[in-house]
Amino acid sequence: MILATLEPEATPFAGSLQALLSEAGSSKDPLQALRMQARRRFEEIGLPSRKTEAFQYFPLKSFYENRIAMTTSSSVVEEDLIERHIVPECRGSCLVFVDGHYRQELSIFDNIDPKVGVLFLEEAMKTFGHFLQVRMTKQIKEEQDPFALLNLAVHPKGAFLYVPPKLTVEHPIQILHVVTQEGALTAPRLQVFVGSQSDVKLYSTTCTCNCQGGVVLDVVDIILEDSARVEQMSTACMRSQGWGMEFLRGSLKNDSTLTLNQVAKNTVGYRRDIKIDLLGSNASAKIQGLALLSDRQQTHTRIVVNHKAPHTESKQHFKGILSGHSQSSFEGQIIVERAAQKTQAYQLCNHLLLGDRAIAHSKPNLEIFADDVKASHGATMTQLKGEELLYLKSRGIDQRQAKNLLIEAFCQEIASTVFLRSLRTELDHFIRSYAQD
Repeated sequence: MILATLEPEATPFAGSLQALLSEAGSSKDPLQALRMQARRRFEEIGLPSRKTEAFQYFPLKSFYENRIAMTTSSSVVEEDLIERHIVPECRGSCLVFVDGHYRQELSIFDNIDPKVGVLFLEEAMKTFGHFLQVRMTKQIKEEQDPFALLNLAVHPKGAFLYVPPKLTVEHPIQILHVVTQEGALTAPRLQVFVGSQSDVKLYSTTCTCNCQGGVVLDVVDIILEDSARVEQMSTACMRSQGWGMEFLRGSLKNDSTLTLNQVAKNTVGYRRDIKIDLLGSNASAKIQGLALLSDRQQTHTRIVVNHKAPHTESKQHFKGILSGHSQSSFEGQIIVERAAQKTQAYQLCNHLLLGDRAIAHSKPNLEIFADDVKASHGATMTQLKGEELLYLKSRGIDQRQAKNLLIEAFCQEIASTVFLRSLRTELDHFIRSYAQD
């Protein structure tokens, strides 16, 4: 087993993971063959080290100090706890995962169109088996991140969300992850299929219930058929000492549109890995993110957008504000294949550093093989400018209020695009409180 030969072989994480993977799966599980493929691919790639380019800024040494065990399905969660974490716009439309297990009995379907199908992933293999088999087999072969493969190998009870063609889902659907077990490996998985000319909004969030330790590996895989539209919003707020990794995989066909918006705050250690394939002409992806970090909090983002068809468009824009000893990294890659003529691709990362101890890394990258392309990338790192503060002070605004105004203005370009009004209001309050610290 290749795990035994890895550089981090002596770490608590590797040892406990070895024990976890040694547990035999059930032969009755319709996903067992895929799980074994994912496990073999995971062992082939191996756990990353600091020499692994995609993890060069992630604090692997601290991460590997975790001992993990697989979660059980017996967690009891009070309904009022779930209700407290559902946003007002999704009161009647929420899918609930507890410790990685999709819990149908705790989910709320009152405002979800009955045409929308929500199934356990095992059940979906009976109806959509060929589609899922082809999709996940392809992903296993192409996946480069070992932790995304680990999710597929060990996830306990995944879910499949099916939106049929020509359906506009009126109410946004919240995906609520509740983590209750300490020191556990939590691996929720959601497969999403959106039919042609359909439109849906998704909001994902995690509630850690003050658990100490543990690792969350959250995978959302979205397929958009022709002219489909999806807006997906996620918030990372890991208040405990746990670690979180969020993976989003997307495939877009002709004329489809995917909009991603992510907010990270109070994250002790969080990593986001996004891979989008633009497969059809006129497909479009817009990816935005905002990180607000203080103390020793960290967030790390890696994005790969692959333009495989002509007339495709992608826009990436990430902003981060860092204070204290916080750290952030952004690594973005745009690939334009030879067939993707007339592509437009843009990437920008802005960091605002409040103090001399915060650390930010930016690594934009373009790989262009077509000759008729409009593409650009850029990165900025700055501090609050003295002339801007002086200008505001000359208008009767004191130093503290001037600083607050500049921080709020820096955030608004991303914060204003949040499609949930309640979340936007909450984020505005958080930005103001952050600026006043």
